[in-house]
Amino acid sequence: MIRQGLLAALALLALPARAEEACTPVVQALLRLGDAPQYHWTMRATTPKRRRPMEREQIVLGDVVYLTPDEGRWMRQQLSRADRAARMQAELARTPPEACTREPGDKAAMVVYAYHQGTARKRIWIGAADGLPHDFTSDEDPVAVKMHVDYADIVAPID
Repeated sequence: MIRQGLLAALALLALPARAEEACTPVVQALLRLGDAPQYHWTMRATTPKRRRPMEREQIVLGDVVYLTPDEGRWMRQQLSRADRAARMQAELARTPPEACTREPGDKAAMVVYAYHQGTARKRIWIGAADGLPHDFTSDEDPVAVKMHVDYADIVAPID
């Protein structure tokens, strides 16, 4: 269950290393996320068939990953930084991004890219200074997903 949640989250972010040249900044940002020593992401998925949105969180601190799976309770999993990076690379190799275009930024100090991955329309906000992804959206009718990633002041949610 924990691995499925982690893989589902990574699949949302997945882009291959063989992506077209216009998608290089997107791929590089996602590879940086896979190698980040710590981060905290929140995800919210909505669909007309569900009365309430599905919400998930993940916190990474070194070799420990904390997840909120379906039950909504925090769970802890050991996963080395090297393993996280390898999983991200593997996910990036599955489905190539297409038609990556740089958009005017609507957030300070962010570079925004729009792209397609499979049938999903996606956007990613990459920090101009750090090269890390900070926000994502994905629309694949009828599901809309929004994610936000923080990298500073991360604390473990459970012991």
